[in-house]
Amino acid sequence: MRNLLIALLMIISMSSKAQSAADLFKQALTAFEKGNNAACINALLNCESALGKTNPKIESLKALVYSAAQDWTKAAVALKTYFKIAPASNTGTAAYKDLLVINEKVTAQIAMADKEFVEKRDETRMAPANAIVKQRSDAEVSKQTQLKTFSDKKIFDIYKESSDPKELQEFIKMYPSSPEVDNIRFKQLTLEGDQKMDIGEWRKAIDKYSEALEIKNSAKVEEKRANAWDEHTYEIASYQITVEPMEAYLDKYPLGIHMVQAEEKLKKEYLERAREARGKDFETAELYYKKYQQRFPKGSKIKIINTELCSLYYTEGKKYDKSKNIYDISRAIDLFTAANNCGKKTSDRKMSSLQRKQRKGFRHDDSFVGWHGDEENLYGVMFGGLKNKKVGTYLSARAGNGIFEDVTYWETNNENSVAKSDDLKKTFTGTITSKTIYGNFGITKKIFHPVWLYTGAGVCVNSEIRQFEHNTTKVKEFAENGDKKFTALNVEAGIYLKLAGLVFRYGVNKPINDKFGNSLVHHFGFGFTF
Repeated sequence: MRNLLIALLMIISMSSKAQSAADLFKQALTAFEKGNNAACINALLNCESALGKTNPKIESLKALVYSAAQDWTKAAVALKTYFKIAPASNTGTAAYKDLLVINEKVTAQIAMADKEFVEKRDETRMAPANAIVKQRSDAEVSKQTQLKTFSDKKIFDIYKESSDPKELQEFIKMYPSSPEVDNIRFKQLTLEGDQKMDIGEWRKAIDKYSEALEIKNSAKVEEKRANAWDEHTYEIASYQITVEPMEAYLDKYPLGIHMVQAEEKLKKEYLERAREARGKDFETAELYYKKYQQRFPKGSKIKIINTELCSLYYTEGKKYDKSKNIYDISRAIDLFTAANNCGKKTSDRKMSSLQRKQRKGFRHDDSFVGWHGDEENLYGVMFGGLKNKKVGTYLSARAGNGIFEDVTYWETNNENSVAKSDDLKKTFTGTITSKTIYGNFGITKKIFHPVWLYTGAGVCVNSEIRQFEHNTTKVKEFAENGDKKFTALNVEAGIYLKLAGLVFRYGVNKPINDKFGNSLVHHFGFGFTF
């Protein structure tokens, strides 16, 4: 059956008119696979209309659909048309042989239907004659009258030994109110179910046994119905082109009547489908190899299955091991690991190289926050980002102790002059405090793990304050040094070092102003990543 569907899928190139028909034919196949027979037939009829004629593919699919729907007459017409128009090259193909098998079943079903039709027709024709015979048969009437004179029990004793459903029906007609009628009806339905089982009409047998069980519970009849369901389920699965019905049969009847046949069919289908998908669809190939392993761990070809699946993992891994994409690298590692686990070894050198790439690619971008300062300006903060592939940014600021001191209104200079003060009786104590404020913004760029380079610019508001003491009152006050006071552009550069959850900073900066001179300021920092 599967071979037939594969043959139907091999649609050759067509004219622009036929291309629409090809789409309709694909719609028909999709509907059939989903069990939607009505949609399938509708698509086939539209396909035939688009082409202006039928062809072997259309008729063969019609035969499949009508057979599945048990419409034997239409199935027979489709098969007859197929064998009439099919090219000689089709003879001997697997698809052709599948159709021959279906044709045998359809022919048998039609022959059975014809027989039932003839029997019913004869019964209809003989009804008037039978009526006349009955009227004239005084002996038969006398016999029936005599039988009815016996008690129900005596008649039951006669009929209960019968194995003919028609004879049992006689008792039911004669004694419809008998307390034994349920027992006779139960036996009649059971026997009719047995007859349907003998001729392979599993669905009808199920119905008969179900009717019998409605009358009376019976473990024996329940077992017969279960066997009928077993046969019916397997028959349906046998005519499907997918593996799921056969899997469902084995799941429901793990020790079923056709367990061996079902298992052999699934083994064959799993292996064929896995091999067909190799090199085209990794997931599908892996799926069917694993289905075989899981369902038949001791199957006759389990060693072949294991070897081919292992090779599949290795071959698929080779597709990704040269990639620079982190997800491809991770997939290559997973595939090679699976291959290693089943015996297809990958060199330790290659695995180590891939794992290094993976670790490098999976390093997370981090943000940080912490302390920042220099020798004179110890109050500071820094925060920003350290990215692995992109440029990050940061902000930093720091200041000295002088920002906390109250500064007097007058200014001094490098010579500690008090000329600008109203009271000149003051002396410089020698204490100088920085009142500088730095604020910078810049970028970070990874050089190599775990080192990032940073560079930035900002503003420096520079000042220093000097302490003076009053000669008489001994009161101390702070005055700004005007010679050191300026605001200038500040540039800086340095490195960030990231270790575990910590980040360390070192760099130099220089305010661009003549008052500052040519020296560089060394600054530091440390913080935490998050």
